[in-house]
Amino acid sequence: MQCAAPRRAERQSNMELLRIVAMLLVVIFHAACALDVSIPEGEFSVAHFFLRLCYAAGDLGNSLFILISGHFLVRSAFSLRRVLRLWAQTLFYSLLLGALALAAGRHFSAREALQVVAPVLSNSYWFITGYIAFSFFIPFLNRLFAGLERREFKRLLAAMFVVFSLLPTVAPGGFVRFTKLTMFFFLYSLAAYLRLYPDAAGAFARPWRCFAAAAALVALLLGYYALCFRFGGRFSFLRLDRFDHMSALPQVGLSLLLFLGFRGLRVPRLRPVNAVASACLGVFLIHYNYAWRDRIWEWLAAVPPLAALPLPMFLLTAAALVYAACTALDLLRQKAVEPLYMRLIDRIPPVRRELEARANAAAPRP
Repeated sequence: MQCAAPRRAERQSNMELLRIVAMLLVVIFHAACALDVSIPEGEFSVAHFFLRLCYAAGDLGNSLFILISGHFLVRSAFSLRRVLRLWAQTLFYSLLLGALALAAGRHFSAREALQVVAPVLSNSYWFITGYIAFSFFIPFLNRLFAGLERREFKRLLAAMFVVFSLLPTVAPGGFVRFTKLTMFFFLYSLAAYLRLYPDAAGAFARPWRCFAAAAALVALLLGYYALCFRFGGRFSFLRLDRFDHMSALPQVGLSLLLFLGFRGLRVPRLRPVNAVASACLGVFLIHYNYAWRDRIWEWLAAVPPLAALPLPMFLLTAAALVYAACTALDLLRQKAVEPLYMRLIDRIPPVRRELEARANAAAPRP
């Protein structure tokens, strides 16, 4: 008996819009890193301040994706099918783009070839590898959260906050270093708590308050960057990259405020927004592919009309063009390629049993 694949639930456009914003932040970050523009100390310019915000945008986007996952998955059962779909999509793009690079004359060493044929295991896309590894902990975390009383859950979050964010921020290098996978646990738990206890947002249940607080936090970051530009050579604690990481307090605060702001928006279901958001993963896998991640930005920087733009305008325009092109390509993959490999995945015995269980649970009871 062949079970039909479950229909995807209608997406919430406010959260899908946040997904798009998060991926755009990641793309802008990669564009800024590819340019490798040096920032002399003591020099002030709009371009330099903008570039510093771009450097902080990458992990901000990653944090938002984890918060979105916590919001939706805390009340969902573990799905091997979901994990295998992610794995298959990652492998598809890695093999396709690797083959195109070979056809274009790119030569791969043995280590580079491993990144092409085994992108998840080789950590070619660190976020994908981390997310898949973390996915196997989600059902256990969800059971833990369901069994905790609210005050116990708050204590857990407080302990995570102090150890994983506060101490590494106030004493960088002087406290134990953690991998980014640690932040998956903290941010997922934070979003799960807010989903299980909607009143926990308090005054920040209103979106405008969240966005206003986020703007104020960005202004404080700009003030800190100004101090770094002016006095960074005199005081060692003034470092431009101090708050670029996921665990930094400003990063945690900004991601949480943006998450709450978009969660509170009253947005009707918008099919174009939902369609673009469905391609976010594809945008990441295409533009950050191992063989092409630098060449894309080099080509765009060589286009005369783009190269003539001021740095902020160039970065935003280049990121928008790359985002649009990658979205179009992934929407094509969803129509033409994904159904093919999903048929194979759905024949795997554990996945077939998962589909049967869902079909039985959805069937009307006599």
